[in-house]
Amino acid sequence: MSAAELYERARELHSAGRAAEAERFYREVLDIEPDHAGALQGLGVLCLQTRRIDPAVTYLGKAAQAEPGSATLFNNLGVALTVARRPAEAAEAYRKSLAFEPNAAETNINLAAVLMELSRFDEAAECFEAALRLRPGNVELNMTLANACLRAARFERAAAAYDAALKLRPGMAEALCGLGEALGALDRHEEATAKFEQALKLAPNVAIIHYNYGSALTFLGRLDEARRAYETAVRLEPWVPSYRYALMALKEGTNDDSDLKALESMAASAARYPVPEQAELHIALAQAYDGRGRHREAFEHLRAGNAIKRTLVGYDEAKELARFRRAAEVFTRAFLAAHEGEGDPDSRPVFIVGMPRSGTSLVEQILASHPAVFGAGEQSILQDVAGPDFSSGADWRALGEAYAARLQALAPAAARITDKMPGNFIYTGLIHLALPNARIVHVRRDPHDTCLSCYSKLFSGTVNYAYDLAELGRYYRAYEALMAHWRDVLPQSVLLEVSYEALVAGLEPEARRLIAHCGLDWDARCLEFHKTRRTVRTASAIQVRRPLYKDAIGRAQPYLPWLGPLQAALAGTT
Repeated sequence: MSAAELYERARELHSAGRAAEAERFYREVLDIEPDHAGALQGLGVLCLQTRRIDPAVTYLGKAAQAEPGSATLFNNLGVALTVARRPAEAAEAYRKSLAFEPNAAETNINLAAVLMELSRFDEAAECFEAALRLRPGNVELNMTLANACLRAARFERAAAAYDAALKLRPGMAEALCGLGEALGALDRHEEATAKFEQALKLAPNVAIIHYNYGSALTFLGRLDEARRAYETAVRLEPWVPSYRYALMALKEGTNDDSDLKALESMAASAARYPVPEQAELHIALAQAYDGRGRHREAFEHLRAGNAIKRTLVGYDEAKELARFRRAAEVFTRAFLAAHEGEGDPDSRPVFIVGMPRSGTSLVEQILASHPAVFGAGEQSILQDVAGPDFSSGADWRALGEAYAARLQALAPAAARITDKMPGNFIYTGLIHLALPNARIVHVRRDPHDTCLSCYSKLFSGTVNYAYDLAELGRYYRAYEALMAHWRDVLPQSVLLEVSYEALVAGLEPEARRLIAHCGLDWDARCLEFHKTRRTVRTASAIQVRRPLYKDAIGRAQPYLPWLGPLQAALAGTT
């Protein structure tokens, strides 16, 4: 028989499910024509079907070399590489397939799946979008698209896709839970809570729904309900570090022995968890030990959790500290004087700046307890309109107007609106030129207490300098130097300094200073800030619901023996 005849016979046998006979004929073809693309592909697919993954990759790779223009072949190679757990190579193969056949829904789905595995969520979402255009009205594709958009922080699109899935198939608990997550990320926590409650009626024993419900309740200040939700999640899936991490944060040292024993048991086999969950596990255990005064053990787990987290974030220290120097170089006293009054005269914005965990959330809660003030929380508006770099030739009025318009949209009737993005301290000079009538409040706390508090949290945002004590100390030192520059070059009426320790020692006089700085009449409700009902979406969401307390002052003292790298960096010796 000729190679062509053998190949046709192999295909017939393959289609009939007679794998062993088909393989023999494929191999006979290759004995005659070693580069026969069809036989190589057939043999590769057959090996894939019989779970011989490495040979499948080899044969399909050779087939792709022999026939480099086949969409089907490259898709099959991608499938083999996916099963072989080689996602980056699989993505390349799928892209080659789509270059020849861009409207292949299945290939777009395959590519999206490996991109999700590679944490390339934006690209995955685009592939799911392409597949959905080819298969409109597909519930599963709407769900996978929504999940990708959620991971890519494209929350509006995620919410729309979850909503579409629910219209196609009402009563999907998974879709309701995802929609709740997306709405929560958009600061629509009341709506998110309602979605989680709907989901729980449909699936009362699904732990992730209870966990997400607990998060939404925490942001809303419904802490007792949040605790019960987290406890239910832990009861349903006691082995999940994320649930225990959230519960430990809410308990704040009041955990019992069962919490500690469970966490110790989990930590003994920490390597079996995904890397991000290992970090959460260590930090949760650190909190449990800290609550019992076992500081050495607590710090060991703080160090372990932070070391893991540091491997997961990108932080370019040289680039970040160069931005600090650039800000001071651009916004000199002479430069500020030369452009004084060029910005938008809007007086509504109040910027609360400083280091994370320094008391900025407390200050915002006090201000937001005034009836004329809306607390907008941590807004990224300034970074969006100003960009990451500092220009000496900006249109200050246009920049101020762009910021003010977006901020006002959050609370059109408010006389003052707070923006509590701590890292905006780097933009202080820019803020003054773009919004000369805005008020800036700088909150300071003891450096050791601030830095240890940062080191004790796993942030969801861009606080990527917080997971190494030396990097954290150098960042703090640079921040301190830049704030000294702003104090030197800005008018005193613009920048108010608030000491966290002074605020705790004397709430009313400090609160009165804050309100007066914002140009408002005094209101006694500011002294009962913990009773104010508002959404707080920061790591301090729990603390600001409590009356003023002094526990956090001197927090770093028991840990000083292990803070050498931080102390050296703060002193400027590293």
